[in-house]
Amino acid sequence: MADESTAQSRNEQILQDTIDGVEYTDPPQSRIEALLVELNGILGGKLPEAPDDEGAYVLTCTVDDKGAATYSWESTT
Repeated sequence: MADESTAQSRNEQILQDTIDGVEYTDPPQSRIEALLVELNGILGGKLPEAPDDEGAYVLTCTVDDKGAATYSWESTT
């Protein structure tokens, strides 16, 4: 249980460091794009291209029975 807690704390710190590293003087879209680039790097380049339209999307992750993760964008509208 301690290992899971340590891993979660480490992941939370990586995410916070990534968020802290984004320039908040940039427009919101630029910040989002910068975070997606960082997240894609953390995930080993497995993120699909983000949708081009202005709709609302969530990033989903599906893990198959062999533990392989697949990421996709799903519209929330």
